[in-house]
Amino acid sequence: MKRIVKLIIIIGCSIIILSCSSFQIERKVENNVFSSSYLPEICVSVNQEIEYIGCASERTKYPTSEEGINVLVNHDSYIFGKKGSDDSIEQGVIIYFTKVLANKAYLTPDMFPSVKIKLISDIVRINSQDYQHVVYVNSHELQKYEADYIMNKGYIIPRCFMIEAFARREGSQDNNKICIYYFESLKKAGPGHWRHLL
Repeated sequence: MKRIVKLIIIIGCSIIILSCSSFQIERKVENNVFSSSYLPEICVSVNQEIEYIGCASERTKYPTSEEGINVLVNHDSYIFGKKGSDDSIEQGVIIYFTKVLANKAYLTPDMFPSVKIKLISDIVRINSQDYQHVVYVNSHELQKYEADYIMNKGYIIPRCFMIEAFARREGSQDNNKICIYYFESLKKAGPGHWRHLL
């Protein structure tokens, strides 16, 4: 297990986070480099072997502590993947943004509340910003809209992934979130698709 974790961390370092200078609010991918000019201002260079698949988005409603009150949340995922010989996704990167569309609503400090067993959990400082950093194994990492998008592009989603992720809150009200996921298939888990049981 230690060897696998070390391998994931080394490969994940092919994702280089840089600072971008721009006043225009824009998010795009060019030559496998993702750039965002706002919340946060960041560039992420992804290994050329992991191709850009596209951007998937969804808007969802979440209940609040006040009965009958829901908030809208925007999700945007910029997805990169490397396809194996059997069309399954072997490696991938997802640059994921969340925005809460409500006043006085905010994201909790724990960026990975659903991850119960973390192989590594610490704080990593990148470009003078602190990111919550975790490494873990999960069979339900992709959100449904992400999985649907990837499968519609001709990829097969394996049963289980090793994941390394970096995340932080953004904005004066902590109502924005960026998370950078690197994931790799654990083929020993066996063949097959992962799918939501809905």
